[in-house]
Amino acid sequence: SPTTAASDVYSAGIVLFELLTGQTPFDGDTPLAHAYARLRSDVPAPSTLIAGVPKLFDELVATATSRNPADRFHDAADFLAALADVSRELRLPAYTGLRPETRPRTVPPNTRAVS
Repeated sequence: SPTTAASDVYSAGIVLFELLTGQTPFDGDTPLAHAYARLRSDVPAPSTLIAGVPKLFDELVATATSRNPADRFHDAADFLAALADVSRELRLPAYTGLRPETRPRTVPPNTRAVS
């Protein structure tokens, strides 16, 4: 089947699950077994695997990875908006990535600057 906004949202939900738990939501002895697990099972709530994960993240993951595409966020923008809402609700600090020119430079050990 073609890639759609719903499949992109599902993939982003899987990535969020993996970021929160450090593991994949499904496993199987073979690639086929892994695929069947995805078809037959819901993605587990991250809080069932890692203590302290807020329930709001469980809800985000559940909505993004619903087996019924119609129950997922409409698109990545809706998912991002929901993530921003959760971030505000949980009072998480704003993420500000460092621009390349502001990253600290590191010098490998046992090297000297050349004059």
